Amino acid sequence: MNKRPRRVLFTMLDAIDRQIVHIMTIEPRASFRTIAEVTGISDQIAARRYRKLSESAGLRVLGVVNGPRALYEYLTGPLAALPGVTSVETAPIIRTLKCTGSVP
Repeated sequence: MNKRPRRVLFTMLDAIDRQIVHIMTIEPRASFRTIAEVTGISDQIAARRYRKLSESAGLRVLGVVNGPRALYEYLTGPLAALPGVTSVETAPIIRTLKCTGSVP
């Protein structure tokens, strides 16, 4: 049974949590060490706060890969090697382009 995270208002987060969200918005692959340096907390506290945000506030980091081959290489390479990765969700994005011209 999937438990959906409860909704957490941005105003309910403290200053450190807001900084972490901001960092992840700018650099989704930021390490806990980088987060710690920017926020002035330890690596362990950065990791703990990130997990808390992920579990309670539903913080998710998304990536976009260019093409199916690049996606496969990413999923079976760097992402699969990360400790704690137990599943991966992918979703195709269909882009609709509008063209001008006469209709036959």
